Amino acid sequence: MLLNYRYQAYFETNRLTAFAPRFSLVLPTGDERFGLGSGNLGYQWNLPFSTTLNDRTFVHANAGLTFLPESGFIVKNDLLNYNVAASAIYF
Repeated sequence: MLLNYRYQAYFETNRLTAFAPRFSLVLPTGDERFGLGSGNLGYQWNLPFSTTLNDRTFVHANAGLTFLPESGFIVKNDLLNYNVAASAIYF
């Protein structure tokens, strides 16, 4: 389960440009005895940015990472995952 905190760091109404970083706690909810989770608290950070290019085009970009310390069922290793995404919408 994710417990999120999002901060609207920037919002400009004329171009609908926004930047709203998000921090999440990854809460363990599975039962480790049955192989359903590692029982460890994790963290996630995301940096989303959105803006309009003109009256009909909207773009979005997001970069972030997820960190799960001492995860794994046989060998306990830190897991670190990066994500980068982008999209464009034309209507």
